[in-house]
Amino acid sequence: MSVYFNKRREWWEYYFRHNKTPYTGAGFKRKKHALEAEADRKKEVKQPQPVSREKIDMGFLTLLNERLDYLQAYRSKKHYQDTLYMAKKWVNQWKERGVHEISPEMIRSYLISVRQEVSAHTANKELRCLRALFNYGIKPPNRWFVFNPTDGLEFFPKESKVKYIPPVEDVIKVILAAEGDVQDYLWTIALTLGRMSEVNRLEWKDIDFHNRTVTLYTRNKGEWVTGPYQDRKKIMKSLCERAGVRYFRFHPIRHFGASLLEKEGVSIKVIQELLGHENRRTTEIYLHSFAGSEKEAMDRLNMTLSMFNSGFENEKRKTETQD
Repeated sequence: MSVYFNKRREWWEYYFRHNKTPYTGAGFKRKKHALEAEADRKKEVKQPQPVSREKIDMGFLTLLNERLDYLQAYRSKKHYQDTLYMAKKWVNQWKERGVHEISPEMIRSYLISVRQEVSAHTANKELRCLRALFNYGIKPPNRWFVFNPTDGLEFFPKESKVKYIPPVEDVIKVILAAEGDVQDYLWTIALTLGRMSEVNRLEWKDIDFHNRTVTLYTRNKGEWVTGPYQDRKKIMKSLCERAGVRYFRFHPIRHFGASLLEKEGVSIKVIQELLGHENRRTTEIYLHSFAGSEKEAMDRLNMTLSMFNSGFENEKRKTETQD
């Protein structure tokens, strides 16, 4: 069937070949829209208009799908997922256009809006990925077209910003604003001091209720199998809004867990090992970021931790009974 629903990318696509050339359309919310677009595209390619070599036509979506398939097959899972995340935004911009119709001015305008709405860092990341996308179509063995519209576009200057460290009471508010498995996820980051990538890869075999241990793995080489928490980009934004605090990401929760250990008298050397830091100075920065935490906030946390530990003990007893 030439029209199908891509579960991975959550949109309808069409695919067909004409004279051994692939044609793909994607980003359609409904099947009927994909069918209509496919019919129009078939009509176009069967009655082509003469074009110069500088304007060899290829649909932007065809290029994008070819690139995503390549990344999925030959690059890391993270690289593929990052590009897919950006690709969904590019589809909204250029899904109806051929490659030769996308000008440097269009891309510059889009990147300026990304910089204004998000950051220069994000805009530069998208420029790198767009440049790689068009180069993929130009370089052998593909040679589908000859012009890269990102050529000559400069990266935005790096913005020097003071990194925001939320106060400890805000971190606690956000954790307590979460519910169910989301709160469990945040507690796991805080109480294991794990990086997000490490926590995302946790499996039940890594948890030992009897000895009260959790084993985290730091990636060295090869590919990881990602767990159920592989895409959590929007959770913290909604939780911060619910808690009524300034937005922050997951990393401060790890800082927060380190500060809890320091307050319990654990040495910096031990905390450094748990965090996986090579440099003691990095660990000291973590601990300093939560210095002077308010007593009321910590008392509230202690009460919550008591409830958490009680639930842990109940789970341990269940496990021992089953054994």
